[in-house]
Amino acid sequence: MIVLQCKDIVKYFDGEPLFSNVSLQIHQGEKIALVGENGSGKTTLFNILNGTLDCDDGQIFSAKNITTGFQTQHHDLDQNLTPIEELRKVFKHLIQLNNEIRVIEQQMSTAKSENLEKLMEKYGALTEKFENHGGYRYESDIVGVLRGLGFSQNELNKKIHQYSGGQQSRISLAKLLLKKPDLLFLDEPTNHLDINGVLWLENFLKEYKGAVFLISHDRQFLDNIVSKTLHLHGGDLMSYAGNYSFYIRERKAWEQRLIKEHQKQQQHIKKTEEFIRRNIAGQKTKQAQSRRKQLEKLEKVNLFSNEHTTDFFFNIDSSSGRFVATVKNLCFSYNHIPIFNDINFNIERNDKVGLVGPNGCGKTTLLNLLAQKLSPDKGEIIIGHNVQISYFSQQRDDLTPSNTVIEEIWSVKPGWKEGQVRAYMAKFLFTQDDVFNHISSLSGGEQSRLALAKLILGKSNFIILDEPTNHLDIKSKEVLEDALQDYPGTLLVVSHDRYFLNKITNKTIALKNGNARTFLGDFDYYQQKIAEERWEKEQKQKRVEKSTKTKTKPTKSIVKKIKDQISQVEQSIFETEEQIKSLEAELCKEEVYKNHKKNLDVNKKYEAQKEKLSYLFSRWEELEDQLSKTVAQD
Repeated sequence: MIVLQCKDIVKYFDGEPLFSNVSLQIHQGEKIALVGENGSGKTTLFNILNGTLDCDDGQIFSAKNITTGFQTQHHDLDQNLTPIEELRKVFKHLIQLNNEIRVIEQQMSTAKSENLEKLMEKYGALTEKFENHGGYRYESDIVGVLRGLGFSQNELNKKIHQYSGGQQSRISLAKLLLKKPDLLFLDEPTNHLDINGVLWLENFLKEYKGAVFLISHDRQFLDNIVSKTLHLHGGDLMSYAGNYSFYIRERKAWEQRLIKEHQKQQQHIKKTEEFIRRNIAGQKTKQAQSRRKQLEKLEKVNLFSNEHTTDFFFNIDSSSGRFVATVKNLCFSYNHIPIFNDINFNIERNDKVGLVGPNGCGKTTLLNLLAQKLSPDKGEIIIGHNVQISYFSQQRDDLTPSNTVIEEIWSVKPGWKEGQVRAYMAKFLFTQDDVFNHISSLSGGEQSRLALAKLILGKSNFIILDEPTNHLDIKSKEVLEDALQDYPGTLLVVSHDRYFLNKITNKTIALKNGNARTFLGDFDYYQQKIAEERWEKEQKQKRVEKSTKTKTKPTKSIVKKIKDQISQVEQSIFETEEQIKSLEAELCKEEVYKNHKKNLDVNKKYEAQKEKLSYLFSRWEELEDQLSKTVAQD
C-alpha cells in the first residue's frame, strides 16, 4: 500500500528552482533515506513531505487515516515534568481507559443485580481492550525507550528543564518513537546519541512496522536500515533500490556510463561539425545543412556537476618520540563524583586511536586531560618527547566568536596576506566575502570547517579530535577521512560515527564504569571482541549450570513430590472455582444486592477468591514447568 505519494513537486528559492518535477512514492513498511550535499534542498523536500512546508507546484497525496510523525526542532516538552511524566502523554487514551475501568470496579461493588451483568460485560470488554492496546506494558515501554536512547535509571526523576539541549532532543525523539506513526520522518536522528544509543535506535527501526523516511549523515546507520536511497542533486531526484553502499556503487557506475556517452557524443559532434565545415559551400551543401539541423536538435549528454568538496591535507613539522602519551593510575572527579578510577593506557607514535564509551562516561573529560586543559586528581599523564598537540574541541572554544574568519586565520598565520587567506579558505568553501563574516554568525558546519582549517595550519604531530564529523555532510566526511588516513602523525578521536572510526583507526580505547580498556583494532574489532567475551561468559555459565545439574541429579522421589503438589493445587483450583460460582450466584440474590453491607462483604470474598484462583493457576504453571525441567535432567 502506498502511504504517501508526490508528483512533480517544485520549490523555488530566491526566484530560482531549488528542485523541480520531483516525484516519489512511499510504501507501507518501507525504509527510505534521502541523501545529497548540504544545500541541495534535502531539508526543504523533507519538510514538504511531512507537511510543515508548502510546495510551489505539484501534488502530494496520502492514504486515508494514515498517521505521520516528525521531530520538531522546538521541543514540544513540558519543562516542569519528568521525562516519564512527559512520555505518558502519548498513552493518555490508555490512562483514560484505565480510569474508566477503575470507575466500573467501584460501580460493580455497589450495583444491583439487574445492572451487574451489564457492568461485568462492559468491564470485560474494557479490560480486554486495555490489554490488547498495551495497557499493561506502556510504562515499561517508556522506560525501555529512554534507557535505549542513553538515559540511566537514576536520571529519569529530574525535571526536563534540568536536562541539556541534546538530552531534551533525545526525550523528544523517545516521545516520537512511542507514538509509532504509520509514516515516521527522522532528520539526523543519531545526533546527540552515543554509539550504544545509535545501535539501539538501529535495531528499533529495523523492527519498526511503519514506513520510515530519514535524513542522516551516518553511513553505517543508513546501510543497516534502509532499502531505498533517494539522491537529491542539482534539482533532480534519483531513486536507488538499495541501501547507501548500493547507491554509491550504482551512482559511480552511472557516472562512468555518462562520461562514456558524453565522450562518444562529443566525438560524433566534432566529426559532424568537421563534415559541415568542409561541405557547407560545396557539392554536399544540402547534406551539410541537414546535419547542422540534426546537431541543433540533438539532445546533449550533460555531465553531472561535481558536488562541492575540498581537500584537507594534514602535515607535521617534525616527528614525536615513540611514546606520545602515557597515562598512569589516572583518577579524576567532577563535583566530587568519580569519573576515572585508576586508569592506564599508552598512545604510541602513528597510533590512530578511537575513544569510545556511553554518553557521560568521560570521553571529552579525558581529551581535556590529555590536551592539558584539566589536571588529574591522582596519577599522571606523561606527554612524550617533541609532542606537539592540536585539539579540535566539540564546544568550539578554540575559536574566538568576535573574530572574523580572516582574523581567526591571521591569529595562527599573521604573516599571510589577504589573498593567501582567501585562497586557502576557498578550499574550505569560504568564498568571496565569506572570510569577513564573524564567527558568531557562522553555522555549526561552517565553524567546523574553520576549526579544521585552523587545525591544519598548526602542523602538530598529535591531533585530538572531539566529534569532528558533527555538522559535516557525507562528502566532507569522506575527504576528512582520506586526509586523516594519510596523516603522518598520531591521532586520538571521539566519534559516534562507526563508519568513520572503522576507516581511520587502528586502536580502540573503551571507557566504562570509570575504567579504560585497550583493543588493538578498529571499532568493529572492538565490538567483535566484546561479543566474543560475552559469548564465552554465557558458555561458562552454561557449563557451571550443567555441572550443578549433574551433581544434583533428580531422584524419583523428587518427581513424585512435585506431582503430588500439582495434584493438591489442581484440587484447590477446583474447590476455588466452585466457591467463585457460589459467590456469583449469591451476588445475584435480592437480599444481597439490596443490602449494601452484605453486597460489599460478598464482593470482597468474591475478589479474594479470584485473586486466589489467579495465584493457583500461576503456581500450577510453575510446578508443571519445574516438573518438565526435572524430568529433562533425569
